[in-house]
Amino acid sequence: MKTTRGVRNNNPLNIRKDPNTNWLGQVGDDGAFCVFCSLEYGFRAAFRCLRTYNKVHGIYKIEDIVRRWAPRFENDTEAYIEMVCRLTGRNREERVDVKHHYHTAIVLVRAMAKVETGCDYSYLDVLRGWELAFPDGAESVRRDMDKIDYLGILP
Repeated sequence: MKTTRGVRNNNPLNIRKDPNTNWLGQVGDDGAFCVFCSLEYGFRAAFRCLRTYNKVHGIYKIEDIVRRWAPRFENDTEAYIEMVCRLTGRNREERVDVKHHYHTAIVLVRAMAKVETGCDYSYLDVLRGWELAFPDGAESVRRDMDKIDYLGILP
């Protein structure tokens, strides 16, 4: 079975190469898309991109995030939005602050990765990318995860 480009490149959201950006963990490109040293660094880059959407562009709604990420000139954007909402159980109008609402951000990125690559990445794989993107928030997340794991309800 062939693997998708995003899987081969450890780039689960298919981030395009940019000559002005050298991501932490980026080891090259395949001519069009970034190649990362590990899956976690691919997720880290995705979170950093989405944080820029929040902070620089004022984009917080799920539908607006997806419209920018997957523009209609190269995607069926409406189908992408519908799939992300179905996979997350969230409303398209819901606002996501990628840095401060880590659980919602992780669920969103996990769903986007599923649409991009067809893979069901684990919550913990995506969480590792979030922790790399926002190390100042990692300690509180670890405490929360310990509580969740103790209760046996790890997503």
